[in-house]
Amino acid sequence: MKKIAVLLSAPLILCSCTKNTASVTENTIAETTAETTFTETTPAETSETTTPKTETVVTETTIDEKSETVLQRAIRIAKNKFGDSYDETVIFSDIDGDRFPEMIVIECDITVYKYSDRYGWQTNLNSWEQCEMIRNTYYDNASDSCFFIDICAADVCEYVEYTERVTYSENGEPIYEQHNNEVFFYPVGYWWDREENGFFAEYISNGEYCLKHFPDGNTFEEYKAFVEESYSDYELVNSIDIASAVFGIADKYKMEKGSEFIFEGEFADEPAPLAEKAMTQKPVLVQIDEKEYTEDTSVVYLSKGEATEENFEKLASLPKLVSLHISDEKNPELNGIGNLTNLKKLTLDTPLTKPDELKKLTSLESLSIPAYADIEFLRDMDSVRVLWLHYTLDKPDDYYAPLSDMDSLEYLPISDFERSITDEQKAWLSDNCPDVILSFYKFG
Repeated sequence: MKKIAVLLSAPLILCSCTKNTASVTENTIAETTAETTFTETTPAETSETTTPKTETVVTETTIDEKSETVLQRAIRIAKNKFGDSYDETVIFSDIDGDRFPEMIVIECDITVYKYSDRYGWQTNLNSWEQCEMIRNTYYDNASDSCFFIDICAADVCEYVEYTERVTYSENGEPIYEQHNNEVFFYPVGYWWDREENGFFAEYISNGEYCLKHFPDGNTFEEYKAFVEESYSDYELVNSIDIASAVFGIADKYKMEKGSEFIFEGEFADEPAPLAEKAMTQKPVLVQIDEKEYTEDTSVVYLSKGEATEENFEKLASLPKLVSLHISDEKNPELNGIGNLTNLKKLTLDTPLTKPDELKKLTSLESLSIPAYADIEFLRDMDSVRVLWLHYTLDKPDDYYAPLSDMDSLEYLPISDFERSITDEQKAWLSDNCPDVILSFYKFG
């Protein structure tokens, strides 16, 4: 049985497209002035025989990196990464319908990469668990933009992958905005009891934070229907079975090994738009370093040096901001975060020296924090419905005591991929917080 699981990945970028389509083997793609060779391979028909390879040698003048197309740049970077390896089969094929290739690498498992100039080649799929994956493309009439979601199911969890939408600023520059958080459907109870207990999910849809319980049904079709219902306010443009396409290509070329790349089909110089829809130019309301945000921005990530009082004041002007991720060890005070009064979801990967700032977030419904030594401040956070506390093995048996005073708390997700909570802490929660639903999800 083939196995595949979806890993968390960087967003897949939606880019504008040129009308020119060219075979990769007709382009000169090189890092130096040396001659470059590309190989077209006919797939093996059986496990014992391999069709002879036809080699195409490109001898044109090397293209300067500054004048490369996106396609040429993507292949050059891939060549640097995999060109000298004889252990993998590397195939380029357009899986998601944007006329631009994904890179499929077959070794012990199957890994699929997606390219963007913003992130380079990023992992999109990795085949070590059984998986379904459907990509739905939607059109959002309110922002006049398109986005996609990946509806996935694996042995250990289910989720909708996070995505980006693209609009354009007044000067025509593309603006990449987080459309949605990672949406995992976490099992209620222990992960192996999920058929009986169902799932819960939290996600951002149409600028709103949503928390839903999925109590019944455990087939992928039931799960897919539930997810699609959550996006029923948008127009469905198309739907692609990504997993089936990947497995089909992997079967086709599974006997090919070596350093030559396999190019299946012809590709555009740049990725095509998701749909033939006009993209509205959106004015930038907030800019933090090189990141630009518009009136439709609902999710923001702040990294090193960005979690400042000045930036929190800027973000307060975003009308749809409901989710904030902070990974900034330089600013543990989080001064000014209390101004984000509409925030519904907060994820902290940072020290915290002034927890009282969090108490000002009276609309907050989901909080994810490291296991701080002192979590007494949680007693006053009555609006929080979902609490994530990571790795409490080194904490006392009654570490979770403040949770007993959190009036709205409903879910406590706990990783069971590796041991992260003691038996004594579990017993304390069972005795003292009987109405809090524990979710022991088996995912790293």
